[in-house]
Amino acid sequence: MKWLRAFRNKFSGSIQVRLTCYFIVILLPLILFSMYANARSQRILEQELGERTMSAMSSALNYVDMTMDGLKNLSTLLSTDRNLTSRLKHNEDQLTPDALYDFSQVMLQLVNITAINPNLSGVTVYHGSSRRMLSSRIGSLYRPEALTEKWYTDVVHSSGAYSLYLPDHHEEALTGWADPVYNEEQIVLMQRMDLYSRDRDTNVLMLSVPKRLLLGYLMSLVPSKASQVYLLDDAGRLIVTNAPKEQRVDLSDRKEEQSMIQRRSIRNRGRCKFSPTGLF
Repeated sequence: MKWLRAFRNKFSGSIQVRLTCYFIVILLPLILFSMYANARSQRILEQELGERTMSAMSSALNYVDMTMDGLKNLSTLLSTDRNLTSRLKHNEDQLTPDALYDFSQVMLQLVNITAINPNLSGVTVYHGSSRRMLSSRIGSLYRPEALTEKWYTDVVHSSGAYSLYLPDHHEEALTGWADPVYNEEQIVLMQRMDLYSRDRDTNVLMLSVPKRLLLGYLMSLVPSKASQVYLLDDAGRLIVTNAPKEQRVDLSDRKEEQSMIQRRSIRNRGRCKFSPTGLF
């Protein structure tokens, strides 16, 4: 080959060409080794970052679990409180003076419970017979349509099991006050009242928790303002996130055991997203 013969002549006849070739032969392995070391170190750093993030996530989720377990214990305590359930034993449609007095005492007790529990944004009891909500925030509210709403029928037919309601829209019961049920800024733990009675009432206890409380537990996982964190329940429903609605990703089809970490570039800048079912 002519080009090979020409290169051989230049190599044998020029010291500069020989030195350049020797330099390339020596430098090339160093370049390849540096590239391998860089890739290896990056994988190690990503692995360590994933392990640290998983550890921090575990701690954050423990706080969330402790909060929800505390709410469940409080819900069981209130739903079996004889002083509370006895004042809700009015089955008449029209409120009598005795019912008005008992309901006022119930609302006073709900206000006291909310005041001594900083994790609660409100406590509400829906009285099925009179179709009224007794709320620690807005007082008494007449809601006859609640008897046919899905959240109520689900709780009444749940045999006393807990039900976590995630409002999908926002309503205002009174001017300046969010509805006790339909408030997108909170989640509601619901349970049927008077669990241990043979003749269970159609009254529903609702404990409301602000989403910002749960989000605060998870914000320690966020390394920057561009990062996003997602909290899902066992059914894959989104409970809380700091991601804007237009940037949220669908995580409902992710399996619980899946976990990974990946850096994505959006609008020419890196962004990490985290969720209890996986980091990505």
